[in-house]
Amino acid sequence: MCAVLNHLVTVVGNVPLNNALAAAEGPDEDPSATRAAFEARWNGYHRIRTALILVSFGLLTAATVG
Repeated sequence: MCAVLNHLVTVVGNVPLNNALAAAEGPDEDPSATRAAFEARWNGYHRIRTALILVSFGLLTAATVG
Protein backbone atom coordinates (compact mmCIF):
# COMPACT_ATOMS: atom_id res chain seq x y z
CA MET A 1 0.00 0.00 0.00
CA CYS A 2 2.84 2.39 0.81
CA ALA A 3 4.38 1.79 -2.62
CA VAL A 4 1.03 2.62 -4.26
CA LEU A 5 0.76 5.81 -2.19
CA ASN A 6 4.32 6.66 -3.21
CA HIS A 7 3.35 6.36 -6.85
CA LEU A 8 0.22 8.44 -6.28
CA VAL A 9 2.23 11.25 -4.65
CA THR A 10 4.61 11.16 -7.61
CA VAL A 11 1.83 11.35 -10.19
CA VAL A 12 -0.28 13.94 -8.37
CA GLY A 13 2.50 16.03 -6.83
CA ASN A 14 5.91 15.82 -8.45
CA VAL A 15 5.02 15.23 -12.09
CA PRO A 16 2.80 18.33 -12.41
CA LEU A 17 5.52 20.42 -10.76
CA ASN A 18 8.13 18.98 -13.14
CA ASN A 19 5.90 19.76 -16.11
CA ALA A 20 5.25 23.32 -14.91
CA LEU A 21 8.97 23.82 -14.33
CA ALA A 22 9.80 22.60 -17.83
CA ALA A 23 7.14 24.90 -19.30
CA ALA A 24 8.52 27.87 -17.36
CA GLU A 25 12.02 27.46 -18.75
CA GLY A 26 12.77 29.92 -21.47
CA PRO A 27 15.36 32.41 -22.64
CA ASP A 28 13.77 35.23 -20.62
CA GLU A 29 13.42 33.24 -17.40
CA ASP A 30 15.84 33.38 -14.48
CA PRO A 31 16.56 29.71 -13.69
CA SER A 32 17.35 30.35 -10.03
CA ALA A 33 14.11 32.27 -9.45
CA THR A 34 12.09 29.61 -11.24
CA ARG A 35 13.73 26.87 -9.20
CA ALA A 36 13.18 28.75 -5.94
CA ALA A 37 9.47 28.98 -6.70
CA PHE A 38 9.18 25.19 -7.10
CA GLU A 39 11.87 23.80 -4.84
CA ALA A 40 10.04 23.87 -1.48
CA ARG A 41 6.92 22.12 -2.78
CA TRP A 42 8.90 19.58 -4.83
CA ASN A 43 11.11 18.74 -1.84
CA GLY A 44 8.04 18.36 0.37
CA TYR A 45 6.53 15.83 -2.00
CA HIS A 46 9.90 14.11 -2.31
CA ARG A 47 10.19 13.76 1.48
CA ILE A 48 6.76 12.14 1.60
CA ARG A 49 7.77 9.77 -1.20
CA THR A 50 11.01 8.90 0.59
CA ALA A 51 9.20 8.13 3.84
CA LEU A 52 6.60 5.99 2.07
CA ILE A 53 9.15 3.95 0.18
CA LEU A 54 11.25 3.41 3.32
CA VAL A 55 8.17 2.14 5.17
CA SER A 56 7.34 -0.05 2.18
CA PHE A 57 10.86 -1.49 2.19
CA GLY A 58 10.72 -2.09 5.93
CA LEU A 59 7.39 -3.91 5.64
CA LEU A 60 8.67 -5.99 2.75
CA THR A 61 11.80 -6.90 4.71
CA ALA A 62 9.77 -7.79 7.79
CA ALA A 63 7.45 -9.97 5.71
CA THR A 64 10.33 -11.90 4.16
CA VAL A 65 12.21 -12.38 7.44
CA GLY A 66 9.23 -13.12 9.68
